[in-house]
Amino acid sequence: MIGATHNDQVTFWHVGGTASSGIEQMAETGGRSILQGEIEAAISAGNAEAVILGGGISSPNSISSSFNVSDDFPLVTLVTMVAPSPDWFVGVEGVNLRANDAWIPNLTLELLPYDAGTDSGLAFTSADLDTIPRGTISPLATPFDGTTPLGTFTFRLVPEPSAIPLLGSAGLALLLITTRRRSLREGRSENRR
Repeated sequence: MIGATHNDQVTFWHVGGTASSGIEQMAETGGRSILQGEIEAAISAGNAEAVILGGGISSPNSISSSFNVSDDFPLVTLVTMVAPSPDWFVGVEGVNLRANDAWIPNLTLELLPYDAGTDSGLAFTSADLDTIPRGTISPLATPFDGTTPLGTFTFRLVPEPSAIPLLGSAGLALLLITTRRRSLREGRSENRR
């Protein structure tokens, strides 16, 4: 898993957009170095505050990670590959962890599968077949049904002791990732993060 806390001046991926090299690497191999560089460039430009890194996960299972959020960077983007796969991933883009001038205490989002549009493989173990030119990021309907989530991201606000007197000016968000095992026509899949 990799992601960032950021403001509304940067987007790392979106449905209908073309995958960056970082999104391609993450979706095809699970690698994070290129996307981490893209996030660090956004940090240098003043549009992101932090890189969020998490470990892998087999399915079904759950892991948790924590990260800081602030008033200036209340948005979170997170992605993780579905493995094995040609270029499939799950994630959230630009989720605002604030509403009505306050931190959202608990937020659970279902994770639908996406196709990064960078590999033309149609099955979990398809050979590497680059899509040229790159397609767009789109909801993945095959081999999934396009509407069944593969897991959830749950964000829980855990105030830092030093931030408690500030009443919401900064906080520590705890992310709990849960995956579900999916039984597909090709057999059992393991959705890892």
